[in-house]
Amino acid sequence: MEEDVVDGTLAASHKAVILTGITYLEEPVIAGLTAFVKGGGTVIQTADCKVKIPGAVTVAIDPEGKYDQDIAAAQKITDDKAKAAALAALNTFRTRLDLAQPVAKLLKPALMKAGIMPAFGSSVDTIAAGKQVRGEIEYDFAVNFTPEAGHSPAANGYGVPVKASATITLADDRPVYNAVSGGLMPMKKTAAGVSANLEFGPSQMYALARTARPIGGVQVGLPTISRDFTRETDPLRVEFTASLMDTGNKLLAGHAPMQIKLTDPNGAVRYNLYRATQKGILTASLPPGGQRPGRQVDGDGDRTVEQFVRHVDLYLQACIASGRSRRRYAERGVLWPR
Repeated sequence: MEEDVVDGTLAASHKAVILTGITYLEEPVIAGLTAFVKGGGTVIQTADCKVKIPGAVTVAIDPEGKYDQDIAAAQKITDDKAKAAALAALNTFRTRLDLAQPVAKLLKPALMKAGIMPAFGSSVDTIAAGKQVRGEIEYDFAVNFTPEAGHSPAANGYGVPVKASATITLADDRPVYNAVSGGLMPMKKTAAGVSANLEFGPSQMYALARTARPIGGVQVGLPTISRDFTRETDPLRVEFTASLMDTGNKLLAGHAPMQIKLTDPNGAVRYNLYRATQKGILTASLPPGGQRPGRQVDGDGDRTVEQFVRHVDLYLQACIASGRSRRRYAERGVLWPR
């Protein structure tokens, strides 16, 4: 957004800006982009831009040029059926991919020269990459958008998604976890870092979690009772904290999913839910009645809330560290993977 350029938000959260087909920019925006370049940012312009930014890198390509030419040629076809077929073929996803290939090849070295590396390498061009960094945990997303071969207008021009087999390469040897199903990914060390051969279903996404250090386990604090009788609902709450630890018993300051399972002295499961840590710390506050309405701890015979807390079993696990089928129980203290 232009206001992000003017107010400095761009420089705070981005390393590069790509401008394509720009015919006009207001002077404050041009000044903002110029300042962005002087401050170490990179502005890349395609050849069809009419506005020139001082210090910008110009890529000698017109992204829409060939497409416009092909459309103009199709419009000249006199046979209505053949014309419609030609226009339909030009608007398929496969055609768009073909047109994007030369643009991508020129942008890649310009971005790498600016120090902007790809999230990961892929042996298949139609695996889209995404990245989110949350403290000491980095999430990489690999999405298969491979369409069927040819220029079929099926699925409104997007083509039918198909399976793909791709080798994904990550730049270093940090541990790589499956952020959805849990457990370490079967990565192999290579000269470029680590890699794995992944089988993608149609439109399937892999979410990979890369931690600064291997996950060791979860450290759980002693549960306490909070009493706030000014609350209209749930004045009594069980509160506790949990920390994501590495194998050296040091905090992993990142955002990670955790499963919380809380059982009462009779073994009944009161909670089984998922929450995320914030900078490695999870803070939870739960009504002792549990997820099922109408069930209260202090109604279970002569057990009080205090007795409930003294006997409560807490079950927490870092979901990205191991599959959810593995269980680690502890009443209090430190939970380590087995």
